[in-house]
Amino acid sequence: MDNKDLLLKSYHYDLAPKFIADRPVSNRDESKLLAYKAHSTELTDSTFKNLANFLPENALLVTNSSKVFPCRLFANKVTGGKAEFFFLDLNPQNNAFLAMIKTSSSKKMGQKFIYEDLTLEIIELCGDGTFYVA
Repeated sequence: MDNKDLLLKSYHYDLAPKFIADRPVSNRDESKLLAYKAHSTELTDSTFKNLANFLPENALLVTNSSKVFPCRLFANKVTGGKAEFFFLDLNPQNNAFLAMIKTSSSKKMGQKFIYEDLTLEIIELCGDGTFYVA
């Protein structure tokens, strides 16, 4: 492929986990902002409360309402094996939560997992790699 910017490997770089946010900051305007000035190729570390300082006059700013929520849970199978849950929605459907589950083996209806004092059970196999757990 001639255009290397279309190759996935062109975008790989190592980033230490300490630089990846897993929870939003309490004051959202204190979120980190890296500003790039194309005319001078200068990079500036700042915060979102200073965003207006980097936008040209009459700029159009489009936002979304997505939010970060804690959705990963590390549990164990009742046999002791490891399991990682990735919850796709925090709103239960019929008292069950939609999740993806990563284990070393296939998942089965009725399979149980332990997280601290909580027992999770697969109550529905969705067929698309997701499961309802209660």
